[in-house]
Amino acid sequence: MQDANLYGSNVSYKVARSARRDLQEISDFWASQAGEEIALRVVGGVLETIVTVSQHPGAGIAADQFGAGVRKFPTGKYIIYYRRYSKGIEILHVFHGARDHRKAWVGSPAKVKAQVSDAIIRRNR
Repeated sequence: MQDANLYGSNVSYKVARSARRDLQEISDFWASQAGEEIALRVVGGVLETIVTVSQHPGAGIAADQFGAGVRKFPTGKYIIYYRRYSKGIEILHVFHGARDHRKAWVGSPAKVKAQVSDAIIRRNR
């Protein structure tokens, strides 16, 4: 869990292993194509957006096809997928906007986790 105190508010988010992997792939791509400075700028922009979304978790668009409560929010050429939880938001994935997001979710740990969470939600209704 990352906690930050920006603009006088407490911001809470956690980054799932799948999203950390996505961010590493984004960084590696940009470092190889344009250098470390550009990679840091791109990933830094995504992280700034994550902080903003954590302050306004309802700002994203519903993406329930990926699990109950999953939302998405754009940041530059990328889309952040996240879900609210009791202490803030959990970042599930970060994909390039041109990527086939349905294929990218298939078999990902975040997808499996979302399916398990969906089953728990349905059972507790």
